[in-house]
Amino acid sequence: MNDAPKPLDYQSPSEVPLAGWGIVRWWEYRRLLYNGAMLLVGLFVVAAVWVISALGKLDMMAPPLFLVFDIMLYAFCANVCYTGGWILDLAWKEPDPDAANRRRRGIFIAGLIFSCVVTTVPLWLTIGMIVLRHL
Repeated sequence: MNDAPKPLDYQSPSEVPLAGWGIVRWWEYRRLLYNGAMLLVGLFVVAAVWVISALGKLDMMAPPLFLVFDIMLYAFCANVCYTGGWILDLAWKEPDPDAANRRRRGIFIAGLIFSCVVTTVPLWLTIGMIVLRHL
């Protein structure tokens, strides 16, 4: 019977590797969650901007080809920034495994929330434009 933990199956904070590829694997394992959250928020924003623009009689939606290009460019840039999370984690030496795990989770959660908020900026700009038009 093999009781050794799998590389990505961390049962407790003390099992999290503190260096090298273990840190990279921890982050890459969660990239799918990050991209899924970004996709959901992004789809909501595109749909909301489209509806609000139509209701507010704003003609600000880009042609579909430009919209697809913009979304792909944004997704690429967001993933470059995500990679910065594990680069920061690799550079930040922490001798205590529990503290390293708390910091790592904190960086992940803060980055995810920040990315989702940034993704909603077009929605807030659209709402602001409609409010300003009606003043």
